[in-house]
Amino acid sequence: MTVSVPTTSEFNTLAARVTALEQARQPPVVVAPPTILTAKERVLNLFTSIRGRQWVLSQMCHNDMHEQTLCMQAGLDPALLIGDLYMDFSTTLSSGVIGPLLAFARVGGLIGCNAIMPNPITNGNAQDRSLINPGQMTTVGTPQYNAFITATDRIIAALKPIDDAGFALIHRCFWEADQGSFWWNVGGDPNQPGLFSVQQYQDLWRIYAARVRQTLKNVILVWSTNGNRVDHYPTECDIIGFDYYGNSPADLTNHYNALLGKSSTKPIWMAEFGSGGWQAGDPNFNVQTLLACVRNNMPALTMICAWSGEANAGWQWGRYQDLIALRSPSVLQLGDFQL
Repeated sequence: MTVSVPTTSEFNTLAARVTALEQARQPPVVVAPPTILTAKERVLNLFTSIRGRQWVLSQMCHNDMHEQTLCMQAGLDPALLIGDLYMDFSTTLSSGVIGPLLAFARVGGLIGCNAIMPNPITNGNAQDRSLINPGQMTTVGTPQYNAFITATDRIIAALKPIDDAGFALIHRCFWEADQGSFWWNVGGDPNQPGLFSVQQYQDLWRIYAARVRQTLKNVILVWSTNGNRVDHYPTECDIIGFDYYGNSPADLTNHYNALLGKSSTKPIWMAEFGSGGWQAGDPNFNVQTLLACVRNNMPALTMICAWSGEANAGWQWGRYQDLIALRSPSVLQLGDFQL
């Protein structure tokens, strides 16, 4: 058998081709896995993305969600519904709102559940300030601290089904500490000095936030004032805000700016709104006043929540005038976004 031996020229040509192929070979492309955001991150990203352009229409509701029904009858469909485990200053926790909130989340709505925590020592309602010792309540191992942890764990257990279902949960706690009437107050009304120092209040918030986040992975914590002071701002919150009742929301422009001075990056909300005043809403209130306030005085607001109440004395959105204005592209309702 005759074996053909390549000439020197043929060998050099072959070697050059092999070298060229080796040089042309590229390393394997490594595709980074897609970033998967948590439910909490998706909701916070929504509020970050709409800042300065749009805000979310929200409604506070009782367990039967009749406020949502009244809104829908008026042609509105709030994108965020919020309940409370101790609605109307109850001293008995009610988880009856959890089911309706989950149902709303499953159709694309945002959900929140507050907890106006009763006095952990006496089990009186949130306005019962008796026997509270702020120093002990914020010191690990004391009877008051243990009572506070027990009350906190009760709230966590009630909220856990929402977290287990994979939805983000907006949760407001220890609000309006600057108006004096709640057991956790720091004061703000000269006729009702606070029980807690600023540091003690911030410690209470820190203890609560850490405990809640140990179990509820998608919880979004909201802190709001009564419009009097901001020095008690707790850094652990995810969202800042204020509550306002009256017909001239622009009156709180300076307070709004003071809140932005505490955090210019966190979403800022009007966490409670009611026309008229504390006693009852004003059905003659025109929502154009609110739209003008956001546009001209508080452009960073990304949510306004109308407070609850019965049809003839409450503050729900459906009671006000010129509601068609809330159909503006600047106001987000259910179905206007996807997470």
